[in-house]
Amino acid sequence: MSDGYQVYRKYPNRLRCWAHLIRKAKGLEKSLDQQAQQFGKETLALLGSLITAVRRAREHPPDTPLTKTHQAELIAYRQHCERLTPAQRCDGDPASSFSIT
Repeated sequence: MSDGYQVYRKYPNRLRCWAHLIRKAKGLEKSLDQQAQQFGKETLALLGSLITAVRRAREHPPDTPLTKTHQAELIAYRQHCERLTPAQRCDGDPASSFSIT
């Protein structure tokens, strides 16, 4: 699991820490760039939805896997990330768009 530090980006199947993703999304939400603000809001909404689903699943395991339940949301989010221009990405990786330091 990583915090998104650039040295870890060479690993294609790395896991990202949710706390760091939330912090990055909150930073985007406060950006002066309106597209970044919107992306931050969308990211926070998605992460909030997924966190709630995981918590509920721990208490009452669902009949349908969460990956299947949230598949459409995740696909739409990924497609949104992939449409970002290279200038909106910090390293050419759609999953790490809008670099925040």
